[in-house]
Order: sequence, then structure tokens, then C-alpha cells
Amino acid sequence: VEEARKAMFVTKLMDAMGALGEGDTPADEKPKSLADTIKAALASSLGTPLDLFQRLTVGTCSISAVLHTDDHPIVLAVNAHGPLTGLVRS
Repeated sequence: VEEARKAMFVTKLMDAMGALGEGDTPADEKPKSLADTIKAALASSLGTPLDLFQRLTVGTCSISAVLHTDDHPIVLAVNAHGPLTGLVRS
């Protein structure tokens, strides 16, 4: 079940990233880097429309963590640095 959920998320993310790069999407909203891919994944997990993913900031060498549950994703960390031992589902 876990692998199927991961595969579904990756498929949704790749579809969304493809959609961002096509059609009437303004050039400044198209993904340009790995950080843009991470921001798109976070936006999707947060329920933010993907055309607003550029409002998120992903820091260099930072860690973002998303827990995928049966019901919905839970964002545990964004732009974290240092030990991640405190990441728990609230």
C-alpha cells in the first residue's frame, strides 16, 4: 500500500509539473530548478494550487519532510536544518 501511495503521488506531481510547463503558464511560473520541483511537491501536499507554487521558498541544503497517510499528506518540515529526530506526526 505504501509503495502504491508513493507511486500515485509521484505520478500526480509529474503530471502537475508537466502542466506547469505547458500552455498558458507564464514564463515566471514555470519550473526551472530542483527547488521548483520541491516547491511544487510541497504546494501539492499543502493543498495550494500549483500555479502559486512560486510563493514557497526552499532553502539551499534544507530538508522538507512530508508524511503520506491513507487520508492525506502531512507536511512535517519545510526548510529544516540540523537533526530531524523531532519530526513526529501531530
